[in-house]
Amino acid sequence: MKKIALKLHKILGLNLALIIIFIALTGSYLVWDREINPVIRNEVNQVIIDDNKPFLGLSDIRDIMVNDYPDSYLKKIIIPKEINQSYRLVVHNVNDIRQDFYLHPQTGEILHIYQRNHTFDPILIKIHTELLTGITGKILLGLVGISLFLLTITGLWLWNGWQKLAMGFKIRFGSKWRLLNYDLHKVIGILSLVFVANFAVTGAILALDKPIRDLMFSPAVKTDLAEIITTDKSNNLLSLESMLSTAKKEIVNGKFTEVNFPTDLEKGVTFRFKLANDITPQGKSTVTVNPYNGNVTMVDDFSQQSWYNQLKASVKVLHYGTFGSVLVLIFYFILGIILASLAFTGFSLWWGKMLIYLSQNLRQN
Repeated sequence: MKKIALKLHKILGLNLALIIIFIALTGSYLVWDREINPVIRNEVNQVIIDDNKPFLGLSDIRDIMVNDYPDSYLKKIIIPKEINQSYRLVVHNVNDIRQDFYLHPQTGEILHIYQRNHTFDPILIKIHTELLTGITGKILLGLVGISLFLLTITGLWLWNGWQKLAMGFKIRFGSKWRLLNYDLHKVIGILSLVFVANFAVTGAILALDKPIRDLMFSPAVKTDLAEIITTDKSNNLLSLESMLSTAKKEIVNGKFTEVNFPTDLEKGVTFRFKLANDITPQGKSTVTVNPYNGNVTMVDDFSQQSWYNQLKASVKVLHYGTFGSVLVLIFYFILGIILASLAFTGFSLWWGKMLIYLSQNLRQN
């Protein structure tokens, strides 16, 4: 059995090493850019609250953006989790480049504007999620995730700490590079095994989401809301506070976390809520409101969603590391680098043996 495990570990490792390195490093970058940066910026942009001043309403914030940045488009307002944090606004400028605005919750002062790197970000995201090849890449990534899980199982089986625990964690720093490389691979591998298995399983589920849905579920029936809203388009827009009040009646026990604005208001304004049993950072329950007459056009209550959607929400949290503090996110960032190092050291082990094999053949000839 051990010979079979070694053969499988070697074949999978050699064939997937380069892909794993790319996926791991792009994953670390995305965790840093999409998850860690906003947390750090929230800390940097903390404000001193004046108890004698009122807080700005959602409509006030929207008016500030419309008046001061008429060429930009307000995509989202994210509500602060703490009273001394600033509002985070997701804005697209005239060139459709995403910017994060941090706005004082009382004065309306723009504290900082951070711009996303749109030169490399789209490419890195597509590498990580679909290998630049669309649905074919997603299916391939799903298979890579399954193979990576098999690598963790076979690696656990091959670990030499089963015979003597101390040997399984020993690193011979003064030895030749091939022995040092082997020791680093086995120790890093066993210490990170559970986390790598998590990346493998959750990554496979996310990559194979569409095939899973097509196989297990009937297509969802969606109502075309545009026609409903256009009938009232001649009316004035309602205040965001009024629409929020309406939305809260639909998700009674939810905590309001953000409001999303579509590029076309005919699609309605969407308010997001977080329920007590929802482990996602911003919540998965949404209410869409007609901005012209205040009618609710769609309610998506997380507690009423299918078991698969609820599972997928948990899978995303486990894959992204958004279930804890910034320390968890930093740990995930490091894990991506560790996974890349496992692929590199594993390939180096094979390369070292190949060098020995080639040198022996040259001597014989």
